[in-house]
Parts: sequence; C-alpha cells; structure tokens
Amino acid sequence: MHLRAERLDLICTLLQLIGLPGLIHGRNWRVGVPAGSPFADPDIDSTEPSGIIYDLFENSEGFSAVDNFSLVPMSNWFEPVQLEQTWNMTVLESGSLGCIAELNTPNGSDLCLFVQSRATLEALEFMPAASNLTITSVPWVTLRPVLLAACLGPACPWKIEPSVLGAMYFIRPFHSSVWSLLLLYSLTTAGLLFVFEVTHTYRFGKKAVQPVPDENRFTLSESFMCVALAMFLQPFHKHPKSWAGMILTVFWYAFCLICIITYALGVSRLLFQTEEQVESHNALKVSMEKEIACERHSFWCNLLHDQMHVPITEIDLPRDESGYIILSLLDWQKPLLVDQLTAGLIMHQTINVNESGRNLYVHWLPAHFGCSESTQQPTFLSLYLNFAAAWPAVIRSVNYYIRILQESGALSRLANKWNLDFVQDTKLCRPTEAAKQTAPVRMYQMNGPLLFMIIGALSSLVGHFCQLFYYSVAKKNPPPHKVNEDDPELNLLT
Repeated sequence: MHLRAERLDLICTLLQLIGLPGLIHGRNWRVGVPAGSPFADPDIDSTEPSGIIYDLFENSEGFSAVDNFSLVPMSNWFEPVQLEQTWNMTVLESGSLGCIAELNTPNGSDLCLFVQSRATLEALEFMPAASNLTITSVPWVTLRPVLLAACLGPACPWKIEPSVLGAMYFIRPFHSSVWSLLLLYSLTTAGLLFVFEVTHTYRFGKKAVQPVPDENRFTLSESFMCVALAMFLQPFHKHPKSWAGMILTVFWYAFCLICIITYALGVSRLLFQTEEQVESHNALKVSMEKEIACERHSFWCNLLHDQMHVPITEIDLPRDESGYIILSLLDWQKPLLVDQLTAGLIMHQTINVNESGRNLYVHWLPAHFGCSESTQQPTFLSLYLNFAAAWPAVIRSVNYYIRILQESGALSRLANKWNLDFVQDTKLCRPTEAAKQTAPVRMYQMNGPLLFMIIGALSSLVGHFCQLFYYSVAKKNPPPHKVNEDDPELNLLT
C-alpha cells in the first residue's frame, strides 16, 4: 500500500514538473472527521452533512486548480482505540489516531482530522500506519481551554445584547441598584418639595399667611414634573417660594449634573471596552478552591492542578452513539474545563434537573477564576487542529486550498460563523480588581453624590424650620392683601 502511494506521488510530481498540472487536479479525497456537531452534523432532511469541516471544504469544487474533498463522518470516533501502548490523551485525540490507523483502507479515508498534541505525536512513533504520515503545515484553527460553570435562574449574569433590548440599552451604564436609588431619591425630592411649598405659609401660634391671588402654588404633579425636568437640567415654569424649596432645588440640580457626568463616563466605558471585557461582565466567577471537572487525560487539567493547585476530577464526557454530549448527565455542581469547540455545544444551554424534589432550570455559562494579583497565572498553550494523510500529494492539495481560503477571506468568514480563533495561549485567571474597573457604575461608586443629596435634604429641612421660626417669632405678619375690584391693574402695582 505504501509502495503504491509513493509511486502515485512520484507520478504527480513528474506531471507538475513537465507543466501538466491540469492532469492531476479534479481528484476526490475522502476526509475522515468525527460524526456529530460541530465537525460534521448529518442533516436529516438532505443526506448532506453540515459543520465546521463541511463548511471548510464546501467551496473546493469552485476552484479548478484544487482537488475535491468529500467527508466521511465516523460515528466511532469517540470510542476507545486499541493501541499497542497506553497513551494519556483525550477521546478527540485518540479518535484521530484511530482514523489514521484506517487510512487508505476500504472502510477508511484518505485524509484525517488530526489533533496535534504531545501525546498524539508520541503515539505516531509507534504506529506502523504512520510511518509515511504527512501533516498539514498551514494552520487554520487552534483548540484552547474554556471554563464553564452552571448557575440557577436569577443568579446568572445573562448577556444583554443591544438587538434584544433595543432602546432599553441605555440602562447599562448604571447598575440596577443605582437606578433603584435614583428613583427613590426622585420620589422623595418631589414629595419634600411639595410639602415645603404647601407648609411654608404656616406660623407657630398664628394664622397661616394667605398667599396673594397671583401666586402660583406647587401642586403634587407639578412637583414631580419639576424634579423630572431637573434630571435633564431643564427649567420649570414655576419656582419654589419657600426657603427649603429653594435649597432643595439647588442641591437637586447639582446632584443631577453629577449623575449626568457619571452616566456619560459609564457610556464611554461601555463603548470603548474590549471584547474580553464584555465577556467578563457576563461570566461567572469560580473560586480556585472549588473542585473542577475536566476531560480525562487533558494536559490543561494537569497544568491547572500542578501550577495553580486547583483540585480537579477527571471525567469522561457523556456522549451518545453519534458522539453528541448528553447535557442531562453532566454534573452541573462542578465547573467544567473543555476546549472551545466542546464548550460551544454546552454553553448557554438550559437543562431541567430534579434537586430535592424540585425542578430547577440550570444554565451553563462561561466562567473564569477570581485570582488576586499575587496568584501565579500559567499560560495554557493551544492545540493545533490539522489534517494528516499518508500521501504527500493530499497534504499539498489541502495546504494549497487552505491558503486560498486565507487569501480570499473565506477562512475569516468561517471563523466568525463557528466562533473559531487562532490563539497561541490562553489565561483562565482574571484579577478581582479588573472586574471592578470594567464593571458598570455601581453603588459604591455613587456614595459621594448620594451623600451630597442627603446633606441637601437635611439642609432644606433646617431651612424650612428657620423660615417658620423667622416669620413666627422675629418678623410680624405683613398686612393682608386687599384687592381693588374697580381697577384690577392697580392691584398689580400695589
């Protein structure tokens, strides 16, 4: 078999050298991939699969200088592979070795999806089928670790998208506690303003002073309207007549000005923050003392345990016969560390669990470790996801095709569709101080303005009692106002 492959490769090379490349194109190579999402998900309506690998090779027929590629979904990819020696590798890694063992066989494929890790490269040295194996050199995606955690209902920091909230997105700069307190302050200020304007004519031991006919007194609705307009620094057509009302209005306008400036700073922070900061707002925080569940033989878990001293439990991800993860069998009480492709199948999923006789809805969300500045943060290296074949001509064709996708921008569109990325390393730790700096405006950041308004309310109360005492004790009541019925205009002059 290997002699035949070498002869075919030699013939292809000679044809290229003599200037007949068109004779060797148009071949159809079978690509062995895991059956199931997200790699190759069989479509029930049409027998055509879909997934990351399918989208990668679906445009190969459109290039005349590129060979054709057809997928061979392998339902036994995640089953244990019998090797001569025992290697500590995940089921995705061992499945790629099982595919390589069946290369160029009637039940196998010509090309295999290959997870390039230390364990798989060491195992290839002891596999007879991998003696002439060639691996693609053009990288197109990497596998990085992602930490997931489950939460219950209201405790989940759900991500709020502008497309969902629409015009309600303006509430994001302030925390809900700040909005609640602003509403309480507005109602209290409007109520105090109304009370001050109604009671400022009272006198201790004397009759209340009757207002002049042309004096417009504040009603309750007008008090609320005055306070609401002041929140946008807009004037009202009436002005308070009492000392307390004047003091309260001045403090309220100053308080609203401070809130507007703070709101503008919060909006600018939301507009100019990075994607990592946006995701961190909607991620759960996991303590480093909490036990973490991770896939068996994952080198990320060993790194997490050895360098960060996090307790771990190795598990086998529950899968059905087609390779799909059974979410109901996952232990939701333990955070889970997996690669980003597996995390995409679990993240933002909701399952119904029975806990102590109660039906609870559990949501899986991204998470991070809450670390201090002194915590050692190891770098989690990413794994390359490549292709392997026994014929070098196949690998050259794949490298050429992926390079075309990179230059045309099709690979970037594929990455955006499936949330793929190409990163060298990842950190799962985020300092606690960083969370405070990138969060919206919270209650502790508004302590100064809130205390300022409390001082204003107390000052207005003092001013109200001073006005009552001044007009009741120190100053005599003014003479009653008489209205000239014959000449009303003269009344305005008097």
